[in-house]
Amino acid sequence: MTSTPLRVAIAGCGNIAGPYAETMRAYPQVKLRGATDVFPERAEALVAKYGGRVYATLDELLAELGLFHLDLVISDRPHPESSKLRTISHPVMQSPIAIYARPALARELKRGFPKSLHGAPFYLPVRNTALRS
Repeated sequence: MTSTPLRVAIAGCGNIAGPYAETMRAYPQVKLRGATDVFPERAEALVAKYGGRVYATLDELLAELGLFHLDLVISDRPHPESSKLRTISHPVMQSPIAIYARPALARELKRGFPKSLHGAPFYLPVRNTALRS
């Protein structure tokens, strides 16, 4: 019995993209078809190491999904509503978020967690990430 490999692309080539791509290598039924990132050099480095092609934009990558050239997109954020493409996101999994603080603040925030985080000082990633929505 032969089966077509699951065709996967990665949108957002930060720290976790490499381990995802490395894991895919171990499964012949999964094929990395490409990647995109707001920093093109990240996508270029990922596909140079793991294969596939660089998509210039997230919309270009998602258009490939719409044309059935891809089966799955692993993304670090939901598709922006400002896009010209109509998409429906179905979360498949979530990653935990680690919170680090100096010892005194950590003790203070531990009481009543997670409600104690309301109003707590945070350093968050750039504006267009899922943590900001």
